[in-house]
Amino acid sequence: MIMSHNYLFDTYAYIQQRLAEAQRRLTQADDNPNGKQYAAGQVQALRDFERFMIDNFNTKLPRRLRSKVPNKGS
Repeated sequence: MIMSHNYLFDTYAYIQQRLAEAQRRLTQADDNPNGKQYAAGQVQALRDFERFMIDNFNTKLPRRLRSKVPNKGS
């Protein structure tokens, strides 16, 4: 695996980490509408970015590495 593949996998892991944090804040912001809206925006932006990465970069991975991307499909 070359460096760019590691970077892509590290980016996916970072997105998942940030997504989990934003979703946690979203569920905890019940009494704060501004906080809830901000967390919802973060979740949507992270999902959009992840979708962009999947659509544009997974196809460039070798087939054997595409299967290592969890829950992403080919």
